[in-house]
Amino acid sequence: KDYRIEQTTQVMVLPDGTSRWKREATYHHSSAWTKRDRWVEVPPGERRRVVIAELQDAHTKAKLLSLKIDERQLLEFDRPARSEVEFEVPKHFTGDTTREGSLSDSAIWTWFLGYNLDVERQLPYLLPTQFESIHKYVVQLPEAYRLADLPESRTVHSPWGFFKLRVVADKQNPRRFELHMHMRLEKNRVEKADFAEFLRFQEEVSRVYRVWFTLRPTANIADAAKLESLVGQKDLVDSTSVKILAKLYLDYGRAEDARRVLAKASPLFPGDKALWELRVQASAKVEDEEGLYRA
Repeated sequence: KDYRIEQTTQVMVLPDGTSRWKREATYHHSSAWTKRDRWVEVPPGERRRVVIAELQDAHTKAKLLSLKIDERQLLEFDRPARSEVEFEVPKHFTGDTTREGSLSDSAIWTWFLGYNLDVERQLPYLLPTQFESIHKYVVQLPEAYRLADLPESRTVHSPWGFFKLRVVADKQNPRRFELHMHMRLEKNRVEKADFAEFLRFQEEVSRVYRVWFTLRPTANIADAAKLESLVGQKDLVDSTSVKILAKLYLDYGRAEDARRVLAKASPLFPGDKALWELRVQASAKVEDEEGLYRA
């Protein structure tokens, strides 16, 4: 209860695998004092540097977009500290056709998994602090992709505390789901006789606290209408979505629709070889193929 962190993170995944994050965090009691040490009477540039370092500990390519700290509440020392952070992680989800990536709660690594227990140690082991971390992720996938499989909910119990992962699918939107992570370390002292059991607890948490999931290009023709609407908006369309839409039309024997979409999008991405190859694949006549090769 003394060291408690609550976070809610909205994650939007883009078709190229980049993720954009908006995170609201509330730090209670001792965790608030930790943040006050870093934020009170500190210049904005130094605050940003500290936050960037924290983000890049979890994602090496993270780029901070904005940082908002509740200044009034920061100076009320009996109240929690609050912040809002927006950042992006380029190429967070990687892969040629399918894309894979993961989400985790960095507080669990910082206060629990990051400490190595030497089994040869003769004295009891003391972790820095008891803590509680509650982290809710709301994940939104792009229109061109669907989730291969929904991650499983998991629970790990031990004499020192627990870790719970609850996965909630959005019944109205197949591209949206939530991850509810809850870690509580109630005892931070490990006796010599309990070293093996504690290491098992660490190992089990390390296996499940990082949630992996795979994105696959949509194979559902019902998604074509929404993707078509994106192609009509130059500021929203991207070459990945266009290629997935064209491939979807070709797979369903709608070559004419594929040609129309590709003809509209190719001038927007003249350097994308894969788009032109799809245009050749969708051609109705040999003469059209020859013309595209010349182009």
